[in-house]
Amino acid sequence: MDGIVRNETLIETDVAAIFANCFRLERTNQLNLLPDKDLVDLYPLSNHTK
Repeated sequence: MDGIVRNETLIETDVAAIFANCFRLERTNQLNLLPDKDLVDLYPLSNHTK
């Protein structure tokens, strides 16, 4: 039973490390999770509200 708990703990630690790296990259603009403004401007809202 201890082996199972240890494996789950390692997985949770790995997932936390991955999220921490994603947030660190997003903060330094090396990973952009939101679309670029230029891409958003290709589809103005006025075209979608007709």
